[in-house]
Amino acid sequence: MSTEAAVPITSLAPKKLAQLQGSTVIPRMYLFIENFDLDPTINAVVYTIEIGIQKGQNVHVHTVRKRYSALQQFDEMIRPLFRESRFLQEFPPKKLFGNKNKDFLDQRADSLQKYLTNLVRVAGIINTPAFIRCFEIDPDLINEV
Repeated sequence: MSTEAAVPITSLAPKKLAQLQGSTVIPRMYLFIENFDLDPTINAVVYTIEIGIQKGQNVHVHTVRKRYSALQQFDEMIRPLFRESRFLQEFPPKKLFGNKNKDFLDQRADSLQKYLTNLVRVAGIINTPAFIRCFEIDPDLINEV
C-alpha cells in the first residue's frame, strides 16, 4: 500500500469527483484505475487503483496494485453476498489468448473501471473483510462516520 494522503475534495480530478459524488456507500468513496502495466517479473498485467475515502471536506487517498486475477478472486468472494444488487456489474471476462494486446488491455481497463465505479454503489460492500483486504482499507476510515 502506498502512503496515504488527505487531499481537499476540490482538488480531485473531475472523473474522481463524479465517482465520489455518485457513491452511495457510507463514507463516500471512489475506486479509480490510474494506470496498468505489464510486470515482466510475473508476466502479468498489474493495475494501479487509487482509492479515495471522503472524510468531511477531505478525501483520504492511497493506491494499491492488483492483478486481474486478484480482482477476479475478490469478485468471486463478494458476488454470492451481493448478487441481488443492481449495481454489482458482471466482472470483465477472462481471455486466454491475446490478453497482452494493447487494444484488449485498454478495453479490459475500461470494463474494470465501470465495474469499480458501480462497486461503490453496492450497499454494505465496503464493510466486508474481502473489500477491506482487497483494497487495503484502513478500517478506522470506514468505521468512524
